[in-house]
Amino acid sequence: MTSQLYLPGQIGPGQVLTEDSAAVMGEQEEGEAQYFQETQGENKHLVRYLNGMNSSQYAPFLQQQSPEVVSSAGTKWRISVPEGQYFVMGDNRDRSADGRFWGFVPDENLAGKAVYIWMHKPPGLNLPTFERNGTID
Repeated sequence: MTSQLYLPGQIGPGQVLTEDSAAVMGEQEEGEAQYFQETQGENKHLVRYLNGMNSSQYAPFLQQQSPEVVSSAGTKWRISVPEGQYFVMGDNRDRSADGRFWGFVPDENLAGKAVYIWMHKPPGLNLPTFERNGTID
C-alpha cells in the first residue's frame, strides 16, 4: 500500500514523478508515520500522524501560489480567495485531500445550502465549541 501513497505522473510544470520514485516516497513517508488510537464516544480508530509534515509540502495547489501567498515553509499561509469562488478545507489531518490540494471551488459548482451549525471555532487560540449549535435561519 505504501507504493500507492503517491501517484506517478506530472506533479508540477516540468516535474514528473516516476513509478519507482513514487514508491520510494511512499515507503519513506510510512517509515516516519506514527499511529495513535483515538476514541470518539464508543468508537476507537487509529489516527496516522506525520511528524514535521506541512500542507504546502504535499499540496500541489499551494506550491503553485506565489511566495507572498504561502510563507513560513507552509506552517503559516494566507490565500486571497477570488470573487465568486470558495476555499474548502477538510479535517486538517495529514494528507487531507481538500482545497489545499485541488484549489478553489467556483460558485457554480456548489449545490445545496448550509442549514445547521454543528461546531464553531472562535478565532485565535480557542478550542471549538458547540455553543452555536442549531439551525441556520
